[in-house]
Amino acid sequence: MIRVLIIILGLCIVSCSPYKTFYKKTYTANDDLLNNKVYRITINSNDEANSMPLASLHKLASIKFINTSFKDIDNVFKKIPNPEKLKVLILDSLGLKSLPNSISRFKNLSQIALNSNPELDFDSTFKILKDLPIVFFNLQDNKLTQIPESITEFNTLKDLNLSNNSISKEENFSTLTQLPKLTSLWLTNNNLKVLPKTIGALSQLKNLYIEHNQLTNLPSEISGMKKVWVVHAGHNLFEELPPEFATMKGLFLLHVNNCKIKSIPEIYSTKASHVLGLIMDNNNLSDSEKAKWKKEMRHYFLLSLE
Repeated sequence: MIRVLIIILGLCIVSCSPYKTFYKKTYTANDDLLNNKVYRITINSNDEANSMPLASLHKLASIKFINTSFKDIDNVFKKIPNPEKLKVLILDSLGLKSLPNSISRFKNLSQIALNSNPELDFDSTFKILKDLPIVFFNLQDNKLTQIPESITEFNTLKDLNLSNNSISKEENFSTLTQLPKLTSLWLTNNNLKVLPKTIGALSQLKNLYIEHNQLTNLPSEISGMKKVWVVHAGHNLFEELPPEFATMKGLFLLHVNNCKIKSIPEIYSTKASHVLGLIMDNNNLSDSEKAKWKKEMRHYFLLSLE
């Protein structure tokens, strides 16, 4: 029975991702926007922004903009009724250089996506947003080489997606340690060759995504991250499964697929290892090693070495 519960919990973790809430099904201008049940809309183009009956959207909680200018975004923001209801805002790939001050109307805005806006001045952006209860920033594909210090103003921030940037300098991690509630961090595809020791100071982190980098080993300090449940570390340059993962006391599920792993330290078959789910497909383990570890790791709720 306990094993069944562990499997169910594990599968929930595998399928769960905090930032999927951004991309739920949305309504468009072709839908019945006068229906009071409309909670989400997608506004595609300036023409659509100007023709949409915005004043009727009293329950609107999420907006996604496509092909829309700064001016028309500002106009939409000013016309939305009950602005305190808006919680999710998606402004991806709009060539933005700044955000309109009218965004401050949304007093309960908690999730904002600003992907692929590399000309955006993030320091000024964060200053405009600093009084809002932001829990999730999605900042992928912005050619960032450092994290603006002003992000530390957001003491409500829990989830931060920095994938597909070039954030590899150690001072960036010092900035992250000043986010007291950070629980999910994406550093996918950031040209990371070394994970700084300061990563261990992210004491509240539960989900860590460091795949598609150039890591060959890990700092011992990562073992001190006691609350991390899930780590995605595939597509790196590990030749041995890092033993530091085994000693992370809260680690439940570990993804290290598509690396160059030839060997697994013995600690992973002992009680000193806290990992219960391991996915390491497409590595360089020999057939005899795979056979050995499938026997050694029978207690794992999820194990894939293919």
